[in-house]
Amino acid sequence: MNQEEKYQNDYFNYLCEPENASRYQLLLDQIRQFSPVKPIRLFDIGCGNGALAKYVDSEFLYHGFDHNPLAIASAKSKPWSNNNSQFEVSNILQWAHQTTEADQKADVLVFSSILGGVRLSTKQENILIPPQEQDLILNCIENHLKPHGLISVVTTFRYDPNDPGSLFSFATTNRKQLNGRLPLFKLSTLTETILPMPDLNKAVKRQKNKPRWFHSPRLYTDNDQGDYIAHEVCTDKEVCMGVWCSLFKRKDI
Repeated sequence: MNQEEKYQNDYFNYLCEPENASRYQLLLDQIRQFSPVKPIRLFDIGCGNGALAKYVDSEFLYHGFDHNPLAIASAKSKPWSNNNSQFEVSNILQWAHQTTEADQKADVLVFSSILGGVRLSTKQENILIPPQEQDLILNCIENHLKPHGLISVVTTFRYDPNDPGSLFSFATTNRKQLNGRLPLFKLSTLTETILPMPDLNKAVKRQKNKPRWFHSPRLYTDNDQGDYIAHEVCTDKEVCMGVWCSLFKRKDI
């Protein structure tokens, strides 16, 4: 199923369900805690169906960008799409090289999908960020973020709910792979939180078309040498999703 087909059915519906609210509430609470300005101009890079906008209140000026017209059409059709939320079809790679006027730049950039977010598969190495995506982040920071602005990064991971130790193991493995490709020399870490989301499976079960991560035959972790090792699990065993929410501050000389 390609991306267009996924937006034409219920594949991504779970992102907008109440069981998924905690990931967005955590993200926004982190931003509220550390943002010195109000209202907060927020750019959601790779906004998909606009699930984050559901939880944005009057403290924020929300602007979602996605390359997929069907994703933006889905976002605009949501009942919470209002005057505080704008959605735009945009080639992110091209947009990153453009420059936003100084007074219209973001106070915070949110990367919750294009940096590993919903892009999960049975071959977890797809979460790795290729070099051009590190360039993408750098260009977004330089061209679209105010000096000393914030960057929110949400990493998703899968874990075995029957093995409590797998939660932190899989979270740190995925995040280590991701951090190795973030431009950390431009970022100062403000806060990080790991959030398990076992109830999200309830929302997925209500769907006809379930995301690939829901019944995956593999979970991944690393060994002492940092190698990426697959662990086979039964295909009829449920795999839960969790998120690692981090907030960074742009370093400016």
